[in-house]
Amino acid sequence: MRFEKSNKHAQTGVVVLVLIILIVLVLVLLIWNVVVPLVREKGEDVETGSFIINLDIEEVVLFETGALRVRVKRGSGKADIDGLRFVFNGEGQSASETIEENLPEELETKTYSFSPILDIGKVKSVFVAPIFGNNLGMEFESEVSKIIEIPGGLVSWWRFEGNADDFVYNNHGELVGNGISVDGRLISQGVGGYVDIAGDNSLDINDKIAISFWIKTNANSGVIMRKTDNYEVSLVDSKIQFSFSDGDIQTINEINNDWNHVLISADVGGIKKIYINNELELFQVNYNFNANDNNLSIGEISGEFDEFMIFNEPLAVAEAEAIYNNQKDGFWS
Repeated sequence: MRFEKSNKHAQTGVVVLVLIILIVLVLVLLIWNVVVPLVREKGEDVETGSFIINLDIEEVVLFETGALRVRVKRGSGKADIDGLRFVFNGEGQSASETIEENLPEELETKTYSFSPILDIGKVKSVFVAPIFGNNLGMEFESEVSKIIEIPGGLVSWWRFEGNADDFVYNNHGELVGNGISVDGRLISQGVGGYVDIAGDNSLDINDKIAISFWIKTNANSGVIMRKTDNYEVSLVDSKIQFSFSDGDIQTINEINNDWNHVLISADVGGIKKIYINNELELFQVNYNFNANDNNLSIGEISGEFDEFMIFNEPLAVAEAEAIYNNQKDGFWS
């Protein structure tokens, strides 16, 4: 009896072993005939370089017209790319555009401009992917917080990112004199140097204006920006003063020595407002502007300055707050 039981156990073990071998053979055949060709096919579609190219959408600027500017920083990785594919997601729809020129090199940052994208509504997010030949690499998505919405009426925007060029128009500036430099900020030593911007009709203000900028200074007094006899922003006893053809107004409180956001808004009805760090400092009426063809200057006072914006329209409270909230993280971490 014991012999018969042992024999039965041995037979069962052989059957199990044969079944295992058969299963393994089926799996091998499956991998060889299905998985391997699939991997080869996908391998032809995805370049190895796509796994070592990192792209970061640092900023998306969305203008009221629907036009966009997207700033992309490329990380480390020396693989060559043939283009960038941008995908813009709107309200239930999307659109794409391809850039094949002015591509970023390793560790380089580039800004790309796009005309208004029709039929997708307000842009909610942006994706970018590198192109290798006819194939796409990995996609990288913008963060919602990096989408900056700009109100209408923006005339010029000086960001001082390596130069004094106008970000939105052609009112480019030139560094004049000593003690003035640009390094992600406008830096002035207050010894006669300034940014000179040639007179243009777009900078001539007759009845409506808004000015926004950031300032960090230890100085008590001096000219921040001016278009002589048309409008001027200065520091007087550590208070922001806005001067115009018909007079001037000054804030009640002094600014501190840290970064401060200043926003001045004046509309056709004669209402003038000055905000300091999103707090309304001044509200006054009755004024007059006399436009002229003089150049515009920025930075005659010692200190650091950034994100100078000029509008030919006054800004609503919500618009002023949005500019402050969009930019503050770049100055207060």
